[in-house]
Amino acid sequence: MLQKLIDRLCTLFGFLMVGCLGLMVVMVFGNVVLRYGFNSGITVSEELSRWLFVWMTFLGAVVAVRNHAHLGTDALVSRLSRRGKKALSSRLGSKADMKRAQSYSESPPCNVWIR
Repeated sequence: MLQKLIDRLCTLFGFLMVGCLGLMVVMVFGNVVLRYGFNSGITVSEELSRWLFVWMTFLGAVVAVRNHAHLGTDALVSRLSRRGKKALSSRLGSKADMKRAQSYSESPPCNVWIR
């Protein structure tokens, strides 16, 4: 029952993100056309676009947590040797710190880099 509610909520968030993005595109494009074509513009469109972007980011983070699709950058880590990955992993913190960080989310700890 709770799982169904969470799935529906994430689906709703997905539709809200699509709506936010569509509204942002329309407002920014309309404002550019009005500004350069007619030397006027919609004052609130720039600020509203920023707020929609912020809320779209928040909603996207919730959906990403639900889908276990966290954003990760491993451009540096993927180029390191096994020894470099171990050194970096030891620099990032102790295993207890990694376990504590893992308990906050479902994401794997930093030790998964070492294979």
